[in-house]
Amino acid sequence: MDTKIKTTPKDFFLHLAMVVTLFVSVITFIMLISNFIDLAFPDLVRIGDFGIYQDSQVRVQLSILIIFFPAYLLTMWYLGKEYKIEPLKRLLTSRKWMIYFILFVAFMAMVVSLVIIMNSFLGGELFKAFTLKILTTMIVVGLVFLYYIKDLKKDKIPSQE
Repeated sequence: MDTKIKTTPKDFFLHLAMVVTLFVSVITFIMLISNFIDLAFPDLVRIGDFGIYQDSQVRVQLSILIIFFPAYLLTMWYLGKEYKIEPLKRLLTSRKWMIYFILFVAFMAMVVSLVIIMNSFLGGELFKAFTLKILTTMIVVGLVFLYYIKDLKKDKIPSQE
């Protein structure tokens, strides 16, 4: 029995849409939380850096999140429906490449975020804000990483006895 299934353009673009909407949602969410942390713990030395500009950033970030996160959920729902109809689609090479790409980017995002946050800290940012931003980044990106690691473990074909 041939268990090999071929990737169609539809499969490829659905998985690509999943990756792009996930990345945009996660990045925007982290930026939004960082702005709220800055608002909650204002740095009086750097207060001039924010003001009205930060309000427009929050508005743009909320707008992006309101559109992209439901698009991610809709894409995941549709892919889940496809996997129920044809379970072998979970084994598509293009799907695995996309998931490993997500894992790679999640790992790199954690490392790069730590570098950026460390730079901000060394530049004099408040310790509370610094700590909360690190926790936010690590929790959000860590959850994405764990979700997709767990999802990959579901892909094992049970041995036939």
